Amino acid sequence: MQTDMLPWISIASLFCYVPVLCYLDWKYRDIGTHKLWLPLLAINIPVIAAGYLTGYYPPILLILTTVLSFAWFLLFHTKGADCVWLICITMFAVVHPVSGIAFIYPFLMYLVVFTAASIWWVVLDNRIRKGAWKFEIANGVPYLIPISLAFITAVFL
Repeated sequence: MQTDMLPWISIASLFCYVPVLCYLDWKYRDIGTHKLWLPLLAINIPVIAAGYLTGYYPPILLILTTVLSFAWFLLFHTKGADCVWLICITMFAVVHPVSGIAFIYPFLMYLVVFTAASIWWVVLDNRIRKGAWKFEIANGVPYLIPISLAFITAVFL
């Protein structure tokens, strides 16, 4: 396997999960079972291992992605799928396939933007519908959607 294809494999596998996760989060606010993640892990763990063992991914990025994944876990361990999806993106999308820079930098920037936009949308929706400035939604905010939008935007921009 040519090492230049490693980031593309990870990005493609993560892209396959975006519509499924967004649909489940929007419709049910739950993904049902965490067995859903097993194919993603089966594809990406060998790809990531090959990337680090061949030297295609710099070893400092292993430290960075591990620390950030641990931070996601500490912040969101009670959120379930949101936490797992953030960890999967952080661990598997190591290098941007086109530019070659660390993927986490643009992803974090867009994650902040889309999360803030989601919060503002909920507050504005409550202001228009209920006449009150509050952050409240019936079943909770489907955060897998802004996370996925941040991922897609970081890939294409």
